[in-house]
Amino acid sequence: MWRTFFRRNLLPEILTMLFFVISTPEGFAQFNLVPNPSFEQHDSCTRLTSNIQHAIPWIEINVSPDYFNRCSNNSSVGVPSNFAGFQFPKDSSDNGYAGIITIPTSDSVHEILGVKLINQLIVGTKYYCKLYYNSANHWDCYCNRLGMKFVNSIDTSDFMSNKLINNSAHVFTDSILSDTLNWQPLNGSFIADSAYKYVLIGNFFKPAQLNCNCSGGWAYTYIDQVCVSDDSTKCLPINIIQNPESKSDLFAYINYGSNELIIVNRKNNSTDVNINIYDTCGRQVAKLSSNETSITLNISNWAQGLYLIQIENMTFKIIF
Repeated sequence: MWRTFFRRNLLPEILTMLFFVISTPEGFAQFNLVPNPSFEQHDSCTRLTSNIQHAIPWIEINVSPDYFNRCSNNSSVGVPSNFAGFQFPKDSSDNGYAGIITIPTSDSVHEILGVKLINQLIVGTKYYCKLYYNSANHWDCYCNRLGMKFVNSIDTSDFMSNKLINNSAHVFTDSILSDTLNWQPLNGSFIADSAYKYVLIGNFFKPAQLNCNCSGGWAYTYIDQVCVSDDSTKCLPINIIQNPESKSDLFAYINYGSNELIIVNRKNNSTDVNINIYDTCGRQVAKLSSNETSITLNISNWAQGLYLIQIENMTFKIIF
């Protein structure tokens, strides 16, 4: 037998929480603290440059970070082709990513985007950070020191007065960002010395401290799949939804013809398998427990978009 319930008509929330959560005996205490980490959730299709705020709840911290999405009818901010170059998202099934200029013309011109973390950091705890970057190929200019910085509050004047452009970041790379073909990871860790509430992404070093290879134009960098967690495993890629021919013991897939989600359990069926499904706002849309070999859920009333399915200790992503 299997038991299930659905939560409908949930109130929308501005703080989007896309959980890269994996079931543990302790529950869901450890997960990616970055909401909307792959820039998939948006309040409207971006049609102009400098519109990172459409990837809710990401915000413009300084100058004008860009948001790119397949849904745009403006080729300047489309995916994969846009004004900065040509690139698919890190996960080819995704639709969006961000972009920033990573060589400033002066101390006050640093393109920086940021977001409020799902939970503030805990002082004394070690946190693991990761994002993927790719250099746009429209200009022949590449620099180093892309980084992630954590702050307690957002104040634009801090940037205009250069208080945070101080040649330091909690995590950054000394490598010159010159790969225009492949997404590259930026990894790092640090021990929180404050209960930081925001993560910022950009170049926090003054021009004289940068190492660049330029023959003209800007250094421009695409950003995707941002992660911050006290568990290093939570910043690993999650599984893509598998197909009906999968040889795995536990998997799921969508029958688009009948708008049904099929969950297959080929494991020992003497005990129930726990299944939780979340939307991109972190809201639980389904919870069930079953020992059946195949479970079918009608999802015709679900909003189109991305969902995370937790099946025991595995997490899958589906796009409906």
